[in-house]
Amino acid sequence: MRAIREALDGRDWPTFPVNDTGIGMGPQDTQKIFDEFSTIDKSNSNKFGSTGLGLAISRRLCQMLMGDISVTSVLAAGSTFTVHLPADV
Repeated sequence: MRAIREALDGRDWPTFPVNDTGIGMGPQDTQKIFDEFSTIDKSNSNKFGSTGLGLAISRRLCQMLMGDISVTSVLAAGSTFTVHLPADV
């Protein structure tokens, strides 16, 4: 992981991309991945132990710090989650 500092809307934003080489997601799944108790495939939640809360909690923490978290993903190729936080809160 390597942090990057970007200038957006006149503010500095450190961003932290995190790569996940797992199963990846299709576009329809990236829309709901940050919802509480949401898992992509219910069969995978038993296999991988997912409750569907980790990303929802992560997003709320980022939003409490006036930032956010986003995802880009390719099915069967993995995902990149990027945390965006303002340098000055």
